[in-house]
Amino acid sequence: MRPARVFAGGSNNMTAGEPIIATISEIEGRPVRDYLGIVSGEAAAGLAPPRRASYGIRSETFRTSRTEQRIELTRAKAVRLMTDRAAEIGATAIIGVDIHCSCLHRSTGDDLFIVTASGTAVTL
Repeated sequence: MRPARVFAGGSNNMTAGEPIIATISEIEGRPVRDYLGIVSGEAAAGLAPPRRASYGIRSETFRTSRTEQRIELTRAKAVRLMTDRAAEIGATAIIGVDIHCSCLHRSTGDDLFIVTASGTAVTL
């Protein structure tokens, strides 16, 4: 999965055909020509409960690092899905992007981490 490109101010190093992603409602110097609608991407990952390392000692460092990696990959996937959907309808940017994370505790003992990214697809 390739990472999404995010507009970060003055320089725009976007590849052709890839929408700009911004949490703000406008891109300075680039007026919105057309609003195409809301786009979103959703992704989920299971997070296993902590396991015991040898000698009964909990391996928190490993769990934290691995959990952070799973969360980051899940977030990136949600943003990528949103970006792909915007590109499919001809958007050159997604403005007002919001990323929402939630965790569902399941009776199986593991958690389900859910990320939703949404914004307004526009042409500039």
